[in-house]
Amino acid sequence: ETAGQLTDRLALLGADLLVETVGKLLDGTCPRTPQDESRMSYYPMLKKDMGLIDWQQSARDIAHLVRGLNPWPCAFTPSPHGVLKVLAARAADESGEPGTVLSADNKDGLVVACGEGALRIHTLQAAGGKAMAAADYLRGHPIQLGTSLQEGETP
Repeated sequence: ETAGQLTDRLALLGADLLVETVGKLLDGTCPRTPQDESRMSYYPMLKKDMGLIDWQQSARDIAHLVRGLNPWPCAFTPSPHGVLKVLAARAADESGEPGTVLSADNKDGLVVACGEGALRIHTLQAAGGKAMAAADYLRGHPIQLGTSLQEGETP
């Protein structure tokens, strides 16, 4: 489930809960519990640069980043064809040098080695393009096995 899908689901649940809560506030039956300030936390606003994939992280953590930053600002990585947004991906059991392309074909799609495991990219989006299956993207934009997707290594 992506952050966008979760937001949509919680919006529907929240609307029903809001109607119920307003009713309870009006009739005086709404329980009031002060927030435990010792358990409060703060996270800064999302920024576009938070989406840059660090291939040294585990595939599991990167897959979480992809879901958590979809629909905005989106996880992204440099590639030989420019920046690619990674819209859907899952951890895989393969291994190699972090950031190295392990598979890039129209059958298996795009698989990139991580600090632990590998990331199988299912859906991506090139700059100025539409979201598409990674295998479809690779039909028109081949990426060589062994290519590094580390930051700063893209022409």
